[in-house]
Amino acid sequence: MTDNQSNPSDYKMTKEVEEMRDIPITGNVIPTILFKEITFDNGKPNLVAIIILSDMINNQTPLEVRDEQTGQVIECEPKVPVNYPQGQLKYYSKMFRFSERQVRDALKLLKNKGYICGVVS
Repeated sequence: MTDNQSNPSDYKMTKEVEEMRDIPITGNVIPTILFKEITFDNGKPNLVAIIILSDMINNQTPLEVRDEQTGQVIECEPKVPVNYPQGQLKYYSKMFRFSERQVRDALKLLKNKGYICGVVS
């Protein structure tokens, strides 16, 4: 271990951190690798494309239903209905307040990089 690294056992659970456990935080998780992988030609992250992809990933990840006593997963169910409007320009424009051009460009980039498939109009 170098001088500027801390040992995890040196950390103490503070009251504030304990209280954070009870806050129901929901929404999309953005893997940090996307900031390196999904970029403009100049190497800067394409935040519109990253946010759209994280929403797609989140919506395709099934919800786990757990047994309350054992904590074991007893069932998985889809988060969104089959006819969910994911991938439509107007949906993402409204959802994230992007312009349709921003969404179209982001979807084209995601398709060209192989993250999504289908028609991008």
